[in-house]
Amino acid sequence: MKKKLLPIFVLLLLLMLLVSCTRTFHLTPEQIRQKLTEAETAMQEGDETTAEAVFSEILRSDPNNGEGNLGMGLIILLKAHRSMLDLVADYFTLAEISPRFSLRTTLTRSLLKSRNLIETMLNFDFSRLQSNIATIVSQLEEAKTDLKKATVNMSPEASMTLYPNAFDWNEDGYTDSASPLNLKIEIAGESRVWWILFRGAFYSSERGFFDDETRGDAWFDIETIDYLLDGESIPATYTPVFDNRDHYTLDATDAKVLLTFVNLELSFLEPILIWDIDPNPELTAYLLEASNTMDQYANPFDFATQTLDTDKNGTITNAEFSRVLPESFMAFYDNDNGGEDAINDWGSAIVDFCTLSLELDEAGLFKEILLIDTERLEMIKALVTDDSTGIQLSATTTFVPYHFFNSPENFSDLKDFIPDVGYTDGISFSLPDPTFGGLLEETE
Repeated sequence: MKKKLLPIFVLLLLLMLLVSCTRTFHLTPEQIRQKLTEAETAMQEGDETTAEAVFSEILRSDPNNGEGNLGMGLIILLKAHRSMLDLVADYFTLAEISPRFSLRTTLTRSLLKSRNLIETMLNFDFSRLQSNIATIVSQLEEAKTDLKKATVNMSPEASMTLYPNAFDWNEDGYTDSASPLNLKIEIAGESRVWWILFRGAFYSSERGFFDDETRGDAWFDIETIDYLLDGESIPATYTPVFDNRDHYTLDATDAKVLLTFVNLELSFLEPILIWDIDPNPELTAYLLEASNTMDQYANPFDFATQTLDTDKNGTITNAEFSRVLPESFMAFYDNDNGGEDAINDWGSAIVDFCTLSLELDEAGLFKEILLIDTERLEMIKALVTDDSTGIQLSATTTFVPYHFFNSPENFSDLKDFIPDVGYTDGISFSLPDPTFGGLLEETE
């Protein structure tokens, strides 16, 4: 028995030794202050790698350190916004997308006859898109956690100074905070980002987004911000000078403002991760076949009725529709941040955004920028948290979003809600679940 237990004791001793070797040395308050200065200096010099390492060291010693969490939140937020810029550059170039998704044709013609649309679906990497968005959401959720700790733990006198122009925005390997950041293309004869952001030029992009062949990373001008915060228009003759004055000092209130906008960003991005949106290959192959054989049918719906209604009984059932859809399509997205987790996080982001916005409104901050009145904010928050709050769709039907956020498992596969469609005597629909998972309530 002793021989059998010996390896276990040895293993425990090794684990204890490992833990003792990796235990973080506890920093004194004075050392933490020195580290914060070191990290802030690194951020001012655009050295985000060093800043992140120092902030990590501070937080290992003091996980609730307010300034440490603010700094780490800013670093992660910077990464998330860089990822967003890459996403825009990779997927949403207006010059490529707008011709393919023109709304000048009817829906039937767009779906069944537009080869451009089908080719776009075939060539578009939906999986990669969702994977990239999942990365951004993960970064934003991490930044949200850090900024939330900062708002709770920062003392009223604590602050951190940020120099936005100190970072390598065009990712050319250099930082030049005195020269303007440029886009790869000209918009209305201008490529400098400040002029495009604050002169209201039409927005577009090309792959690559920023011009990495033109030195310059500056776009933040404190005088411009002062004009905007004072409610003044930027003088027509004003030209920004990018220098050391272009910085902003953030305190706990500013951390709350940042946290509010992070929740707003999550409110837009989380829904994209709830369901798998990749229609390839089954749906796109079916649409391509429909487009290629349209001239063989007198009615645009004939192809659907003859190919989907396999038993020819005059009804295309839910199961028959699902036959041409990928099994994972519109089912919960298989990702740590997807599916049910995305629904829960989406609800939290909406509620947190409304709560923080109401607090900022009460403090008289950003009233003009939020552009949502307090009554609307209270209503949106109640729709997520209160089962007695809903939107009246008709005299007898109320839409209650609370059930979506409270019972996300009911929506694990949207294919379950596809109706049976009868077509022999006009078009009729038979819903498998008239309540849509509880979203619709009948009122007397």
